[in-house]
Amino acid sequence: MRIPCCLSVFALGACSSSEPPVPSPVYYGEVDAILAENCVDCHAADEDRLAPFSLAGYDDAVLAAEHTPIAFAVMNRIMPPYYADDSGACRTYHGNRWLTDAQISTLVAWANGAHAAGDPADATPPPPPPPALDGVEAWLDPGADYLPTQSVDDEYRCFVVDPGLAADQFLTGFQVRPGNGSVVHHVIVFALPDAAAEADALGRDAGDLALGYPCPGGPGPASASFLIGWAPGNAAVRFPIGTGIRMLGGRRVVMQVHYNLAESDRRVDRTTVDLALAAAVADEAAILSVRADVDLLPGQPDVAAIGARALPPGAGGRIWGVAMHMHQRGIGGGVRRVVGGDACLLDLVNWSFHWQHLYWFDTPQPVAGGDRLEVTCHYDTSDDRTPVRWGEGTGDEMCLAYVYASQ
Repeated sequence: MRIPCCLSVFALGACSSSEPPVPSPVYYGEVDAILAENCVDCHAADEDRLAPFSLAGYDDAVLAAEHTPIAFAVMNRIMPPYYADDSGACRTYHGNRWLTDAQISTLVAWANGAHAAGDPADATPPPPPPPALDGVEAWLDPGADYLPTQSVDDEYRCFVVDPGLAADQFLTGFQVRPGNGSVVHHVIVFALPDAAAEADALGRDAGDLALGYPCPGGPGPASASFLIGWAPGNAAVRFPIGTGIRMLGGRRVVMQVHYNLAESDRRVDRTTVDLALAAAVADEAAILSVRADVDLLPGQPDVAAIGARALPPGAGGRIWGVAMHMHQRGIGGGVRRVVGGDACLLDLVNWSFHWQHLYWFDTPQPVAGGDRLEVTCHYDTSDDRTPVRWGEGTGDEMCLAYVYASQ
């Protein structure tokens, strides 16, 4: 079953209370506002949506309330699939679709009640289409259509792509354009730092008769580095003003596409990426990785891996956003900046291998030489009988943080 992109709060048992009854919320002006802000990008009316059902109108929401009992996912913050605690206890983020307790209560009360409509005149306008990316000067295009393998639920396919840069440029934003939105589940672009890494990727590509090559654990070359990532619900991404990541002239990149095929429409895909570039930026940025070694005891409902990376003396700058990466045993995690005391950068209250985001801070976090960045990953190894160790396969595990930092 394809994983839904947002929520419904339905089939939750009513609670008794001695308190005076609270007026039941209505769809128009209350429930529809929450759904429009957090859900309809994926739960759209379009049949080519990623989610398996629509929440784009009153009738759709009622059908979901009556026939889609996934309240557990909402109450446990599995959906919407944005897991950074945005309550302010750690930090606050922009673009993070975090339901407040009040929003959850409103949805639960409406779903448990009579699904009151209210006055259509109070309807929340549909969200406007996201603005397009400005300054696009290059594109990533695999060059042909690709038909995902229909015999599996999930396929990871890598395409070696030439962005056509004659000289170094700075990436300041990007926009992923899925060719088949019903199956494209995430896209990651990896930079290849040298000729050896590029030759490795090209060799893997040449060794497969179909377009691209299989890459379930990553692009293959060990030196390949995370450049950009995208998941459904994200529109055009603009890096903080004045910052950008250097892209090497004359060098190819690898674009990994994760296809979720549980409900495939058997159509081909040709996903492309628009790149906004600048010849120079005020603050050159980079994606720093923080790794924890993984050697997990089996049979544990919660076991952790912890790792750290020290910034070199004299280094200084700002951290603008953080992402994490684990595989299928992940249940949560976090990233901290440690210096004397410590500062929370990211607190993930849940985890899904299928929904991985870069969470952008509302306010950047300063860092200095000697600061330590620490990552903690939590896993459930209850079903394992032998130790779980680091590996690229989805049956193995990883613990990584990716930190977008500028000088």
